[in-house]
Amino acid sequence: MEALSQARQFKPDLILLDILLPDLDGLSVCKILRRQPSTKKTPVIFMSALSSEVTKRTVALHAEDFFIKPLNLERLERRIADLLHPEPAVK
Repeated sequence: MEALSQARQFKPDLILLDILLPDLDGLSVCKILRRQPSTKKTPVIFMSALSSEVTKRTVALHAEDFFIKPLNLERLERRIADLLHPEPAVK
């Protein structure tokens, strides 16, 4: 609940979100963020120790990417950079 409040208040450029959270699960948090005008277009990257195909497919419907823990930090940094600074489309 705290993360939802802070996301509305601070309007982050990107959100890193774990699937397993104490109050609400990450998917529920993401669905709420997607309904809020201030955060509906904010890129979300999920992280989780859960690695099933069902989890990956479900997350893909709601987020820009999914990383399995332990994280590959170089890959995560590249993905964040791509989301925050996309290259213009080539015509």
